Amino acid sequence: MRKLMITTFVMILMFSSTYAAVTSLSQCTTAISGFDALTCIFCGLAGDIQGLLGPIAFLLVVLAAIIYAGGQLGDAQLRAKAQGWAIMAMVGALIAFVLNVVGPTLMKAMFGNACE
Repeated sequence: MRKLMITTFVMILMFSSTYAAVTSLSQCTTAISGFDALTCIFCGLAGDIQGLLGPIAFLLVVLAAIIYAGGQLGDAQLRAKAQGWAIMAMVGALIAFVLNVVGPTLMKAMFGNACE
């Protein structure tokens, strides 16, 4: 079951990134050379990902709370596992938040003012 869920998640992620890249490329009408088109694609993907990081972080915090509360209803082993899962979800939310804050600075350092 876990392998099926991971495979489905990876396929959805690959499809959404491919769709975002094609959509970003079609919006880049001023890109002429190869590097400009690549820069435009990366800037579009960065904007799309940055738009998703806030809601993902929020959902991970809510998911961590639900997992932790649900784990308290079980025995000691389930409680320990749920606590570990909740901590992992909180770490994921923290990473998403940090990427949301630091991401624009990284994109500006890599591509200059092309992503504005």
